[in-house]
Amino acid sequence: MSRNEMIFLAMCLSACGVGNELQTIDPTPMEGEDTVPVLGEHPVPYSAPLTAEADADTDADADTDTDADADADTDADTDADADADTDADSDADADVDVVECRMTGGGSVFTDAGVRVTHGFEVRPEDDEPQSLEVNWDSEHRFHLLEMLTAECFDDPSIPSAEQPRSSPDTYRGTGTGRFDGVPGATISFTFTDAGEPGTADTATIEIRDVQGNVVLTVSGPLDKGNHQIH
Repeated sequence: MSRNEMIFLAMCLSACGVGNELQTIDPTPMEGEDTVPVLGEHPVPYSAPLTAEADADTDADADTDTDADADADTDADTDADADADTDADSDADADVDVVECRMTGGGSVFTDAGVRVTHGFEVRPEDDEPQSLEVNWDSEHRFHLLEMLTAECFDDPSIPSAEQPRSSPDTYRGTGTGRFDGVPGATISFTFTDAGEPGTADTATIEIRDVQGNVVLTVSGPLDKGNHQIH
């Protein structure tokens, strides 16, 4: 007897009040079937009920998708912030008109520990000669410039000027290599400013590293004695 015949017989017996034990029929498909037969209707596709484990898997997938979306949003925000910072730095650099110049002078500045640092120099565009820069501190340490690597002059709007409109640079920024305590391979980066006469508002910022790359001097501040003059 086929399954459809069994269901029909059960319905007939139920109407007659006979064979109550046949009223309960397992609605799941027989082996090899993928639909549940229903009398008078087209077969209905069978879908097994979701188990608790399936629900948990579905929730886990949803959480994973949410976390992935959140991570993507965070990465996008981070990239946007980095781009904005880069653009801002580029804009700031673009606002500076770099020119060639020559600066001479010297003087003293003090470290945070109160150590006097003296310097004397005549610096030019990086490919010009001669270049000279000497830095001395602690009565025993000395840096002597051997080669200028980069050099640029520009006008710093934060430095007061008697010229209106401002027509000349007031800042020299450079990097180079040289000898530290007689040992070659040391590097220097420096910024010297000329804020006009008599030189008390001029500033010097210097960082020196030895041949191993260790910072041996860092100092920045107004001149205690001396004068910078840009040409």
